[in-house]
Amino acid sequence: MLPIQLTIEGLYSYKEKQTIDFTRLTDAGLFGIFGATGSGKSSILEAISFVLFGKTERINRNHGYNMMNLTSNRLYIEFDFYNFENKCFKATREYKRNLKTFESIYSPTTGIYEQVGESWKPTDQSIESILGLSYDNFKRTIIIPQGQFKEFIELGARDRTQMLKEIFQLERFDLADKTALLSHKNKEAQDKLEGQLQQFTNITAEQIEEKQVDLITAADIKNKTSQAFEAANAQFIQLKSLKHDYDALTKSKEQLITLQMEETSYIEKQKSLDEYEKISRVFQPLINEENRLHDVFAKISLEAQQAIESLQQLRQTLTKAQIERNELQPLFNDIPTKREEIKDLKKIRQISESKAKLSELKDRINKGDAYIVQTEKALDIQINEITEAENKISQLAQDKPDSAVLMEVGNWYTHRNNLERNLKRDQDQADKYQQLIKRGVEELAILQVDVETYTATYEQKMLQLVQHRKALNDLKNTLEVQQKLAQYAHELKDGTPCPLCGSEHHPKITHQEDVTDKQQQAKVQYETNEAAIHTLEKEKDKVLDILRKKEFNEKQFNDVLVQINTGLEAIKNHDKAFIWQEFDKNNFADFQAKKNRSLELENEIKKLQEFTRQSRIKETQERAKLNHAKTLMEKLKLEEQHLHSEIETNSKNLSQLTLEDFKNHSIEAIEQLNSSLTEMIETTEKRYDSVLQRVQHLTTQEAAQHASTENIQKQKQQTELQLNDAKTAIKNQLLALQLDIEKVHTTLRLNYDMAKERQAIEDFKLKLNVVKEKVTILQERLDKAAYDPSAYAMIEDNYQQLKTQLDFQTGEVARLESEITSLKQLLKEKKKLSQEYDALSQRAQHLRKMTNLFKAAGFVNYISSIYLRQLCNHANIRFRRMTRNTLSLDINEDNEFEIIDYLNQGRKRSVKTLSGGQIFQISLSLALALAESVQTRSATAKNFFFIDEGFGTQDEQSVNIVFETLLNLTRENKVVGIISHVDELKDRIPISLTIINEADRGSIIDYG
Repeated sequence: MLPIQLTIEGLYSYKEKQTIDFTRLTDAGLFGIFGATGSGKSSILEAISFVLFGKTERINRNHGYNMMNLTSNRLYIEFDFYNFENKCFKATREYKRNLKTFESIYSPTTGIYEQVGESWKPTDQSIESILGLSYDNFKRTIIIPQGQFKEFIELGARDRTQMLKEIFQLERFDLADKTALLSHKNKEAQDKLEGQLQQFTNITAEQIEEKQVDLITAADIKNKTSQAFEAANAQFIQLKSLKHDYDALTKSKEQLITLQMEETSYIEKQKSLDEYEKISRVFQPLINEENRLHDVFAKISLEAQQAIESLQQLRQTLTKAQIERNELQPLFNDIPTKREEIKDLKKIRQISESKAKLSELKDRINKGDAYIVQTEKALDIQINEITEAENKISQLAQDKPDSAVLMEVGNWYTHRNNLERNLKRDQDQADKYQQLIKRGVEELAILQVDVETYTATYEQKMLQLVQHRKALNDLKNTLEVQQKLAQYAHELKDGTPCPLCGSEHHPKITHQEDVTDKQQQAKVQYETNEAAIHTLEKEKDKVLDILRKKEFNEKQFNDVLVQINTGLEAIKNHDKAFIWQEFDKNNFADFQAKKNRSLELENEIKKLQEFTRQSRIKETQERAKLNHAKTLMEKLKLEEQHLHSEIETNSKNLSQLTLEDFKNHSIEAIEQLNSSLTEMIETTEKRYDSVLQRVQHLTTQEAAQHASTENIQKQKQQTELQLNDAKTAIKNQLLALQLDIEKVHTTLRLNYDMAKERQAIEDFKLKLNVVKEKVTILQERLDKAAYDPSAYAMIEDNYQQLKTQLDFQTGEVARLESEITSLKQLLKEKKKLSQEYDALSQRAQHLRKMTNLFKAAGFVNYISSIYLRQLCNHANIRFRRMTRNTLSLDINEDNEFEIIDYLNQGRKRSVKTLSGGQIFQISLSLALALAESVQTRSATAKNFFFIDEGFGTQDEQSVNIVFETLLNLTRENKVVGIISHVDELKDRIPISLTIINEADRGSIIDYG
């Protein structure tokens, strides 16, 4: 959470509305709220907690009366803030006093709003969900009220576990319900698989074996047909491989030329890397050490000079403080006498104030008497005006038409308009469907379609085209066989085996006619027939689409006609229902004019009624004021008598001073004299106490600074010797390697990435050798076999023709293989489902074991102990530093906090043995660790933490450590606010505001 703005009115000592702009404070990272005891500092935190949660540590019942300022009739708190999701919210809470019964407070009005764009929208989210924290954990991690700082340490193990469970959402480790849900889902999956397995009951291995027998027969036929294709395929593959090698050789030669041009630059790079590696290995550590020692020597030298100057300054300051103490001693001894004079001045001031009030009181009594007479006359005039207005209302009500009749007639006209509008809509729809039907008839006429005979005509045409396609297909197969036989016969030679019978002797070679032209004619006829079939099918789809649309539009047209007739009948019946003689059903304008006149009279009556109501209220209020004035006059006269008595009493009680000496002094002068004496006493006491403390403190500081200065001087001498040794080592290495220092620095500035550069060189060498070897291999391979592009084209064409014939004959084999594959897949799916069912059965056993493991909250308690130990380790980072590494926090076996005391051999003891200041330190460390852990999930840019106690228990050095800790938090983008009555802390905080409690105005916020 990050606060934006807080408004308080009527809460405790806050009489007037006060607003705190937190953005002015949180931007500094560390800010403070200061003020005297009882000024209203802690009320700011209480207001934030109360407006959010409706709870407060100080009051546990009757919040409205106990928290509302006794001089106020309203308690109001408004708080704007960002939550952990970086969303902006506003929370408000308001109480009002019952003016008739002082102790009675009305029920509060509360609201929670979310900023959406530029406006505030009410939200039904709970404040716990908005902040992600309950009230108890909110005051432990974000705003820690006074007296609650050490609560987390004092919590019992059970309550602390519950707190950690809520803050870190450890309920996610309560897996009992999730395990039960998994078991239920696992059972559902088992039932589902059992149902799926029933579908595969008839899938067996015997079915697959029968299909495989059919496949073997079909494959044998296909193999005989494919022998010729295999021979052509072997020759094509051989030439295709040669073509691939030829293309690869050309590309590799081009790549080799490019790499050989780059080889020289990589050789130079190799030399430069060797030199850099040698110099870097020898000189880099020596130069780094010299630079480090040089920086250390410069730092220690500066510290030594500063230490000497600080020592001298401390001694001068101590001398001045001792002189100032001696000067203040006489003034300090005279303080008791001055206090008695202050008491007399207060009584003299009260006498002067009473005389002034007495004069003012007499004026008020005179004015009150005049007001009572004037008010009684005004009330008589107002009653007459009310009577006249009521008479006029009665007259206008008689002239006004009956509102009920006007409403019934208006409803009749409205219904008539709706009926006519619906009729017009239906008529337009009917015209639209008529046009669509006409368009469909025209489209059928253009296509010359007779709806009655179209289906039979289409089927007859399609049958003729299909029969013609079958005849053309048979002719195409016959011509292909003849063409292949002619090719085989042409290629037969004695001594060469026949591809069909295997014989090497061919006594009677047949001569076949060249059928190439016939094949081309058959192909053209086949394609023409296919186009005709496609055109006929396309025409059929178009006709059917037109017929479907025409039928739909005719149905819609008939439905709309029914609606039109119904509408006409409804209008006729509606006209018969017009029964009002004073109106004309066909003259809507006349009705509207009468309706407008009725509205005008109605408005005039309402205005008069409102005037009468307001006048009655005003008359009641004025009469109440009159009665109040009479009561007040009686009180004022009693107060006049009381003032006379008070002046006489104070005059008799003067001791040190006489009233006569101050008869010419104004109240301001008396108050100024009183303030001067008070200020003199307070200043003298503060200066005297401050000087005494300063003398003691400076004496201690002077001794410590003297010892520190001597220690720093010794460190400076040791560092100077080490620096000279480092410089000598560098010079020796330069002489040994015959180098100058500039050469070394120039080389080291190259800053090579050795691994990357050497890898690049090795990659280049490898790439070059690979390309060389590839060129050699490809060249040797092509030298053994010649490659002819024209021969490759001829053989490729022959291969494609044979492949087309083979594909035609393998259709049956593919169908059988598909069926076998499908059956195997089904059998495999059956096996897979069986395995899944077995796995689910095994998982059910495991889930039963997990159910037993996660019973109750044992696992959650174990996780919470881990979080608590991590929290303790995080807190120790700051606690050890605050205690100068003398103490640390630990967790025992019962998850209770213990202290490790390193000044006593690291023995452990109870947290309760710590002093108040140490309790504050460990509480602050734990609170910071807890707040940081809670706010790690925050989406806001900054995390907020408020402290309202503790600094008064710390000595000056401990305060320094605590403040340094808080300043480090601001560097981590965290916001820390502190509340204190110690004004000396103001100078150490970047920005602050002060709460001032004035007698007449209450608590006032001052940004100065």
